[in-house]
Amino acid sequence: MYMQTHVITSSEIVQKRIQVDNKGDSAQLMPDIINFKSVVFGDIGVEADKIITFSCGLLGFPDMKRFIVMEYEKDIPFMCLQAVDEPCIAFIVIDPVLANKDYHIAVKEKEVAALGEPDSENLIVFVIVSISKDTPSKATANLRAPLIVNLSSRTGRQIVLDDEDLSIKYPLFKSR
Repeated sequence: MYMQTHVITSSEIVQKRIQVDNKGDSAQLMPDIINFKSVVFGDIGVEADKIITFSCGLLGFPDMKRFIVMEYEKDIPFMCLQAVDEPCIAFIVIDPVLANKDYHIAVKEKEVAALGEPDSENLIVFVIVSISKDTPSKATANLRAPLIVNLSSRTGRQIVLDDEDLSIKYPLFKSR
C-alpha cells in the first residue's frame, strides 16, 4: 500500500521567528495575556494566541502540551521552547537547516493533517539541541525527532522519523 508523504525540504522551511512579548507591564494592559514563571526567563506574559499546543506532548514529556518559542537574543540561532505550565521545562531548539544544510524530511500526510491545514508555507521545523555546560562545543541536535509547528493553527507535533540515517546526536560543531 502506498503511504502518501509530505516532503519538507530546506527551501520550504519558513525562516520565521515566533515573537512573544515578555514585558511585565504591557501584559497587564491586555486581557488575553497568560502570565507564568520561567526558570530561564523569569516572569513572562504571553498572548494566549502565541501559545503552541502539542496535543501529544513531547517525547518523555507527554503531559507537557503548551509551549512558547522565545529568542535568547536576536543574532543567536538558538531559541527556547518553554513549557507554559511547568517553569522548569525548557528545551533549546534550532532550525535544523542551520545544523545540517542538506536536512530534509518526509513526513506522513496524516502527521501534517493532525496539525490543521497541511500547507507547507505555514509549517516551521525545529530540532531539540543538547548542550552540556561542561563541554558546550560538543552540542548535538536530534535530527531524527523534529518538532513540526503549524504557525496558522499554533499546533505542533514531535515526530520520530523512520530514516535511520538521521542522527539523534548530530554534532553542531565540527571537531578541530
